[in-house]
Amino acid sequence: MGEAFLEIGQPAIEPLLKLAAELDESQMTEVSRILAALRPRDERVFPILKDHFEYDTFSGALCFALHGDPQALPLLKARSTEAGIDDELRGDLARCIEELETPGEEIPPPPFKIFDAYDKVSPPEVEVLSDDERLALLSTDGCAEYQNAVLDDISPEEMSDGPLAKRVREMLSDDKLDSGVRGRAWDCLSQQLPEDKGLAKRAKTVFTDASLSWPERAGALGAYAASMDADESVRAGIRELYSKDEYRAAALKAMWRSFDRTWVDYFPKHIDDKDQDVREQAIFGIGHFGIVSSLDKLEKLFAHEDLRAASLYAYALATPGGADRAKAKAAVRLIERLAGGLDEEERELVEYAIDQRLMQLGKQPVFTKQSHKH
Repeated sequence: MGEAFLEIGQPAIEPLLKLAAELDESQMTEVSRILAALRPRDERVFPILKDHFEYDTFSGALCFALHGDPQALPLLKARSTEAGIDDELRGDLARCIEELETPGEEIPPPPFKIFDAYDKVSPPEVEVLSDDERLALLSTDGCAEYQNAVLDDISPEEMSDGPLAKRVREMLSDDKLDSGVRGRAWDCLSQQLPEDKGLAKRAKTVFTDASLSWPERAGALGAYAASMDADESVRAGIRELYSKDEYRAAALKAMWRSFDRTWVDYFPKHIDDKDQDVREQAIFGIGHFGIVSSLDKLEKLFAHEDLRAASLYAYALATPGGADRAKAKAAVRLIERLAGGLDEEERELVEYAIDQRLMQLGKQPVFTKQSHKH
């Protein structure tokens, strides 16, 4: 978004100034940075950056350096000599001062090409589709990418009954479909297998059939692992899946779904894996198995844009305490503090995880349960 405003240039200043007048300081970080970077400089921008600097010294200093106006120097120098400024922030201020005192030649950015920022073809935003539209995509031949996107968006609760659930079950034996789509369909039905022994038997038949492709077998194995009926055939299948780099994430998912503590040592060693899908499943495993020794690593991942949600969920599952209403609410406050705050969706996710843990302990949930996919 910022790149688009920079490409627009001068004409973008008026609407941004109007937006800035409507926002409070807690919402001004991104707008301040865009205004600071716009060229040519507009004299109305500096007072906004000054206010932002008063609210957030670090972000404001970066904006001053980006803006390049030397009238910011006295403000930066004064702040850098104040008592109570920590050494790291003082160093950041010194670098911003140096940048303003020794400005280099401004090189105009390359032309912004908006279409380069988007894939030529991408799945629809399935979360905004109606059930009828999702059902239509699942029933259309030759749309594996779209079907996978719909299957990934379906919540476990939707698989208990209804047209979507019926279609997903039909997909299990639809030979016209891509084998990976059939595997995803198995994955969608994983929470139905503990109660549906017939479906569990079908899943076992699929994952033990060496003539079938691994994408389909992996989905069936992950679903069967959730049936709480783990035996040596499941463990052997998971070990074989784990041995294949491209299916290691699926193997870890099957491990934590099985709740078989045979696998408990696998998750911590993959939390820093170079494959992000593997890392995410390792995070879920740490949460579901309550591996308290890895909580510090989860806490560090609160700052990871792509793994923050998974880490919050896993931390809430694994953190000690929370066995009654007061302790559960205290656990939410602790995670909120460690995570630097929680937005509404993140809070619901943390509360959902704590409720899941309470129910595993045979206790009543404390918070309103929400539907979450993981």
